[in-house]
Amino acid sequence: FENKLDNSYYDLLASEARQSSFFAIAKGDVPPGHWFKLGRSLTLTKGKRSLVSWSGTMFEFLMPLLVMRNYEGTLLDETYHSVVDVQRKYGLEHNVPWGISESGFNAFDPQLNYQYKAFGVPGLGLKRGLIQDLVVAPYASFLALMVSPREAILNISTMEQRGFAGRYGLYEAVDFTSERIPVGRSFKLIQSFMAHHQGMSLLAINNVLFENVMQQRLHSEALIQSTELLLQERLPEFTRIIPQPEDEHQVKDERAKDLDLEKNQFVLLNTVNSPIPIAHCVSNGQYSVMMTNSGAGFSRYKNISLSRWREDVTQDAWGMYFYIQNLNSGDVWSAAYQPCRDSGEDYKVTYAPDQVEFFRKDGNITTHTEVVVSPEDQAEMRRISLTNHSKYDRTVEVTSYFEVVLARQSEDLAHPAFGNLFIQTEFVYESLLASRRPRSENQKSLWLMHTVATEGEKVASLEYETDRARFIGRGRSLAKPRALDTNQPLSNTVGAVIDPIMSLRQRVKISPGQTVRVSFSTGYAESREEIIRIAEKYRDPLSVNRAFELAWTHSKMELRHLNLTAAQANEALSLGGHLLYLSPCRRDIAECIKQNRKGQSGLWPYAISGDLPIVLVRVNNTEHFDLVRRLLTIHEYWRLKGLFADLVILNEDESGYVQAFQDNLRDFISMGHARDLLNQASGVFLLQKGNVPGDVLNLLCTVARMTFTGEGGSCSVQVRKKSKLSSREARLLGDAQDRPNQNDLTKDREFLGATEGFNGLHFENGYGGFSKDGKEYIIELQEGLNTPLPWINVIANSKFGFQVSEMGAGYTWSQNSREYKLTPWSNDPILDPVGEALYLRDEETGESWSVTANPKRENGMYLIRHGQGYSIFEHFSHGLKQTLRLFVPMDNPVKIVELTLTNTT
Repeated sequence: FENKLDNSYYDLLASEARQSSFFAIAKGDVPPGHWFKLGRSLTLTKGKRSLVSWSGTMFEFLMPLLVMRNYEGTLLDETYHSVVDVQRKYGLEHNVPWGISESGFNAFDPQLNYQYKAFGVPGLGLKRGLIQDLVVAPYASFLALMVSPREAILNISTMEQRGFAGRYGLYEAVDFTSERIPVGRSFKLIQSFMAHHQGMSLLAINNVLFENVMQQRLHSEALIQSTELLLQERLPEFTRIIPQPEDEHQVKDERAKDLDLEKNQFVLLNTVNSPIPIAHCVSNGQYSVMMTNSGAGFSRYKNISLSRWREDVTQDAWGMYFYIQNLNSGDVWSAAYQPCRDSGEDYKVTYAPDQVEFFRKDGNITTHTEVVVSPEDQAEMRRISLTNHSKYDRTVEVTSYFEVVLARQSEDLAHPAFGNLFIQTEFVYESLLASRRPRSENQKSLWLMHTVATEGEKVASLEYETDRARFIGRGRSLAKPRALDTNQPLSNTVGAVIDPIMSLRQRVKISPGQTVRVSFSTGYAESREEIIRIAEKYRDPLSVNRAFELAWTHSKMELRHLNLTAAQANEALSLGGHLLYLSPCRRDIAECIKQNRKGQSGLWPYAISGDLPIVLVRVNNTEHFDLVRRLLTIHEYWRLKGLFADLVILNEDESGYVQAFQDNLRDFISMGHARDLLNQASGVFLLQKGNVPGDVLNLLCTVARMTFTGEGGSCSVQVRKKSKLSSREARLLGDAQDRPNQNDLTKDREFLGATEGFNGLHFENGYGGFSKDGKEYIIELQEGLNTPLPWINVIANSKFGFQVSEMGAGYTWSQNSREYKLTPWSNDPILDPVGEALYLRDEETGESWSVTANPKRENGMYLIRHGQGYSIFEHFSHGLKQTLRLFVPMDNPVKIVELTLTNTT
């Protein structure tokens, strides 16, 4: 419409342009001389002479042959045979089927549509960089049927045998380009069917079977017959050959690049003993899974916690777990280190941008666990592959476990027991569902599903459990729950359980040398219909396997969008661990912490809430822009992975009135993702040092999880320097010893003076009762016996107090038991973990134990006396009678812990 020539040029005889020229001449639209304006440069590739095309694709050379006749001994005839022969040799050189043309390949747009471009054989096309890609399109072999039918049929059969076919025949293409396929794989199928490529294939088959019938139909037209002479152009006696060499050093560089990419696509760990848990996140942008090298972590949808998690740098014992029990030997282990806290004979963890993998060996069985998030649904998949290396059949039970939350993390922290009351569970379609009832009219119902798909021989029916108390058992631990006792089935309990979990158990049989896959999927939705759809979908192993394929693809698309390599992405995620856990790299700000006198509200005038982790970066000149740019990219990637933090950029430039550096920083921030996140939650905050009081700067340094400076080098280098000398503290203490015999219990009773026994107690119930004078409640806690729930005593005056359970667990507060806790309280009636403990150690033997039954329970009996204003714990072990008395004076804000030791030897 602009009445001017197009800026593009498509004027080669070896292209579909010759078809347009031929028809235009036949119709009289252009003179015959137009045909001879098309370029006829010749190239010599692999000893074969042919016309050169733009991209070296089979489409350019052979597509017009579908309807236009070929004449032997002509320039085009030689080109057809040469091109097919060169393509065949190129495939043999790379040990792949041959046939390269324009097609889809293994890259995607944000809507997960395959990308499309022209691929060709180096030397046949003018386009540079053809050697960088290796994509085989089956339709190219169908076009070659019209030139070399025998070789083409053999090539098509090879592709079918290698599994390149789908419902409608051979797929669109097969991508062999190393940088676009997962590590350990040799190719990726482009699982689509393009109508015009299928159509060309059918036309080519038609020509081969029916003596070029499509060509005959076209050439039966008089106008076409009058122009046929153009197609009979003879071979020139002398023509200059234009060499098309591929740069050899470019080939070497590309191979080296591929090796580097493969080497850096993942992080390999072989220990759980790190200064802090090494965290990694996988996400589809909304649903996120965080995991550590011990197997702990959380699942979230946006800001909704799906599984319960607490920041605990020492124990790191919260997450979604899988118990594996070999029924032949009775051995029990977990898919990762947690919760059984055992690494097995061999233990490895692999982090990649798209997934987390755990590998371990226990006896003759290896366990390989892979974790991804589906890009299609708000769901995660944890695929457990069990391989039997013995000579005999093995029957194995796999049991999942996690605590249901379906609420914001802050709400769960405030009162988990109250929040649990709104959860209801059910079992439908071989899946567990959990829903949170709305507490107000404007709230939505939240839904969670947990299901399992098995590839292998199932044994017995699926079992399930949603009651945490039944699963763990009072006084037990996650390392040794009641549900894992011998011949202890899951109870199949659902409904309005007080302490909800989700647990599924599948029993499988593994033949010698075989592998069985058990895939557990967890998903989120805001309607019952949608959550049932997700549950039904991921009961199918094919849907699970598809999710793993798409997760890799989605990850590559994210990295391409952010211009990140896999190594850079893994580095960004490794820094994320310092956001989630208090890091030893903060020890360099110990002086700031000592001097700080401000609280969270001191940040509010600067629009910083303090509810999210803070990353502080201190810069003062333009040379520090690289650090700012890197942190902005990392911050954007964190958000994609569900790691939310406030990035505070502190401009320490003191140039005065002229604020060129501040303006440059502001412009720099506005060019990226942070332009809509400036001074917003989980966004970017730009401060000038001159406008921030010193005590607020000290507060920022105190609360920042990570602090970077412009002169410190790269982010990872700065963190590494700060935490270099740190070492991780010891993990949980050991479990209880073996049970004592009844004679030991009797001896304990005598030493503790519990002579009145249960028979002398009022309202005795098998655990304890009131003393004769009614002033104390006495509990005899024998080995293997636990009260159904914590039996606590609340001891306080008007200003100060504490509570303590029969196990010795509890917490201390000042003024207000909810708002001013001095020590932690779990509000967990099942595990009843301690926040305060008193340990004893025998300096001669090195043995250690706790005075109370928790945290390190000993053989023998514990006698507990709850009285008004005090509690007394008595225990005999190691030749000592131990008496612990806890009380609070009437008028003083202090807790008295009085320990008496009597040597009985």
